[in-house]
Amino acid sequence: MDLREQMTKKAKTAEPNVASNAALEQPHQPSLAHPDAIDNFVAQMKAVEAGWNAKSDDEKIAHFQTLISEKFAAAGMPAPTISKMDAGGGRNGEFDAASWGLKMAPATLAKPMAEVAGTVYHESRHAQQFFMIAQYIAKSKIAPPPHQQIPAAILEAAARAEANPASRLLAPEEDEAKLYHTSMYGTGLKKRNHTLTTLGTAMTQLTTAMSELQAAKVTEATTLATFKNYKNAQGEEFQKSPDVRKADVTHVKNYDIKEEAKARRIEAGAALIAKSDAFKAVEVAYRALPEEADAFRAGDAVSAKLRPSASAPAAIDTAAAQAEPGQG
Repeated sequence: MDLREQMTKKAKTAEPNVASNAALEQPHQPSLAHPDAIDNFVAQMKAVEAGWNAKSDDEKIAHFQTLISEKFAAAGMPAPTISKMDAGGGRNGEFDAASWGLKMAPATLAKPMAEVAGTVYHESRHAQQFFMIAQYIAKSKIAPPPHQQIPAAILEAAARAEANPASRLLAPEEDEAKLYHTSMYGTGLKKRNHTLTTLGTAMTQLTTAMSELQAAKVTEATTLATFKNYKNAQGEEFQKSPDVRKADVTHVKNYDIKEEAKARRIEAGAALIAKSDAFKAVEVAYRALPEEADAFRAGDAVSAKLRPSASAPAAIDTAAAQAEPGQG
């Protein structure tokens, strides 16, 4: 029986532990990526599901803070401080290692429980990844990232955790931590930075394309209304005779403006589809980064378990990009 098995046995049976030590009283805690940890979090969220929509943003954040703090404390890690970020930016949530803070977008907090809980769990897993990196740094005795990208207090806490047999990295976790360290601070850094920069550019371009299409639809609807209102206000001869309509300067002008607006809307729709496709291609590379692949697996698992079977996450609406006013 190895040390961890002895510790776990003691926790379950209160049997005297031959490896007894004040620092070894708690068994090693599973990571947030572990199925048991995911199921536990999902159960805790389902317990408040009935009244979830009635909670304010601050109440939702307080609930998440309680759950995440409990899980991090059990694993001997400092929990990130969860707060609300400024509106805008196109992000659902973000963990910042330097401040050890997890910020949630107001728009995300307003989403169904499944989506917001998945985002919180995803970002919390990032926090755990950074703590694993800090433990790996302590274990390997390598230099930490410059400019306190990981705070000194976190590095110190990780060193203490790594010195404790109950919380030090197991072999598979050490391999994980090394993978994340390589991606974020080692030989994978250049690729990661390029991917993140490209993703940010693609997101900005996609957001702009969506706004431009919406503006084009509004303009088209306005010009169409002007065209129809003028036409309907004319007399019977105007309605029956194409020649009379062609001779009406205002009618012809309204028609040309309407058609020009329609062409701009079609062009904007095509641009949105192109930018959406470009974003999806970059997103594939982003999700393939080791730390993101891991966090998405954990967060998506939470969302899937909380999401009603008939629903699915919202997708970018490009099907209606070419629709005329009133059709999409």
